[in-house]
Amino acid sequence: MSGKKRNVMLFVLLFTLLLGVIVPVQAQSYGGTKTIRVAYREDADFINKSSSGVYKGYGVEYLNKISQYTGWRYEYINESWENQLADLKSGKVDLICNAQKTEAREKDYDFSCMPVGTEQAVLYTSEDNEDIYFQDYEHMNGKKVGLLRDSYQNEEFEQRQDEKNFHCPEKYYESEQDQIEALEQKKVDMILTGSISKHDSLKIVDKFGAAPMYIMTTKGNTEVMSAVNNALEQLKAEVPDLTENLTEQYVMDKNRNSRPLLTREETEYIKNVSAPIKIGCIGDQPPLIYTDKETGKLDGIYIAFLKKFSEISGIPFEFESLSPDTDPIEAAQSGKYDFIAGITACQEMIDEPEVHLTGGFFTREFQIVAERGEDINTLETSTVSMNSIFEKYKSLRPEGEFPYKVIYGDSPRTVLDAVVNKKADMAIMDSYAASYYLQDEKYRDLALSGIVFTKAETCMIYGDNTDPDLVSVINKSIGSLSSQDEENIIRQYSINLQKSFSIWEFMEKYRYQIVCILIFLVALTILVIVNNRHRTQMQVEAAAQEAYRCRMETDELTGLLNKEGFYRRSREFLEKHSEADARIVYINIENFKLVNDLFGEDAGDGFLKFIGLELEKIFGRIDIVSCRYEADHFVILTLDNEDRIQAKINHFCNCLLYTSPSPRDPS
Repeated sequence: MSGKKRNVMLFVLLFTLLLGVIVPVQAQSYGGTKTIRVAYREDADFINKSSSGVYKGYGVEYLNKISQYTGWRYEYINESWENQLADLKSGKVDLICNAQKTEAREKDYDFSCMPVGTEQAVLYTSEDNEDIYFQDYEHMNGKKVGLLRDSYQNEEFEQRQDEKNFHCPEKYYESEQDQIEALEQKKVDMILTGSISKHDSLKIVDKFGAAPMYIMTTKGNTEVMSAVNNALEQLKAEVPDLTENLTEQYVMDKNRNSRPLLTREETEYIKNVSAPIKIGCIGDQPPLIYTDKETGKLDGIYIAFLKKFSEISGIPFEFESLSPDTDPIEAAQSGKYDFIAGITACQEMIDEPEVHLTGGFFTREFQIVAERGEDINTLETSTVSMNSIFEKYKSLRPEGEFPYKVIYGDSPRTVLDAVVNKKADMAIMDSYAASYYLQDEKYRDLALSGIVFTKAETCMIYGDNTDPDLVSVINKSIGSLSSQDEENIIRQYSINLQKSFSIWEFMEKYRYQIVCILIFLVALTILVIVNNRHRTQMQVEAAAQEAYRCRMETDELTGLLNKEGFYRRSREFLEKHSEADARIVYINIENFKLVNDLFGEDAGDGFLKFIGLELEKIFGRIDIVSCRYEADHFVILTLDNEDRIQAKINHFCNCLLYTSPSPRDPS
């Protein structure tokens, strides 16, 4: 490495170390160690106290992020919404985390400069109420509704009634639990809550009015609100996808409807279904779709999803296997089937005027398959084999020019055979199908590279003859599938399904190998009987010597090689790669003594251990030799070129900057 590049690298490492010391001090400077009282409702799912006394939830995560900049600690106070507002106004509490902004509230409270999420209004009725269905406004008219006093959703409901031309007499309650009890006692016909609460025992009859949620504090409390706004601005700059990540973690699947939100017409359709709907299933590609040899029935990931949708909707399905060369559009138009399954959603299919697509329910990754140990990044010109679906539906390819020659195959085997037979350098395959077929001995030298070429959703298509109510029910059933159910289905078929061979197929295919193995086993048995004692003694001695050498050549703190081990392994490495260009990366943590002086030697040891782990993670373990040379000096011998080394060093510096453990906590 040139002197200039080395100086740049050392400067970045020194800056990282100094930043680790400076940032925590800044975080305390404008907030201070202070206890902030946060009001919350126990009947909402935004902030929850577990049985062990630990607070969890979307709001807790967000507040903890803010505390990284303010240094605050929190005291959570559980009380009704009405009391929250009163206590915040009087200053008995400092914050409410999930409040919508209104003109009336802005007179009495201050709001954060940016929202921390969104919330919808949700209208519920009893599960056994057969008089009101989803968005059944005609039958909602005149029904009594229970509202939470002073809730923002009440204003949204007034607007909804005006928009949909219905009117409901209103009764007000102090908590959601009071609302639910009133609904159970038939004092009201419906209740209105925010979407951060979920009530699986009730039936949703409307959802509307998504509005941003803000952090709210006492009017004029500039000390608290300034710290909140400063932290939110920092989070927006440093963690721009925080809200999206927390929404996905705490809200999306929680607010996914456990049952389809059915209209009156859709409910009547389900009641009147007299025969199973017919689904044509194209293809034979384990583990996605295949015929079970024992039962003779269709099975696989696709079929498991469809069975789940049948369970959710209450509509029976009947499956029929169609050959892989079936034209899906002709099959959908034939009138023989309600839906055609096994379809990959793409722009060409969306644009097809003669068929329509259901919602997507299963995302597939198409990954690159290549020979084991092959570095595909070093191939300047390559031939790629892939399924003919990519020739027919070009929109599935990633944007940009594809720099490789392409050959197409009609099945997973033909795609993989092209690589085995050296007609292609790599293949692009569905990762689930590839994992299944790579179990075959024929493809033992191939492996998934982990590099994703593209992703695509699976769906069904249908023609104009399919009943619109049926389509709506199916789409709503797809939308009701939980992430846990999806994970269970994929795990069941992608992990547990093993490729099976009959004993005769196995013996015929490997007859020569079997004979050789039998001869070898007989000879090995004789050799073991004769030399067992001597061989055992030699193994014990060799193992002891190897263990001793490993101890002597390993740095106890980081687990990397020490100086002596590095010299030996480097000689072996250079002999093995005598024709390649090898480079040495030398890393010196300048001013590392500062960590020991400020935080103690245990913290310094913890930081060195972290550096060792990150270096091994980033540079890998294959075709590199890494060691802790001495003290805070590290050395790496690698075949990477200077550009790749620089990229990895940059990545290493970023890891130290954003994920390194605090020196205050060496564990």
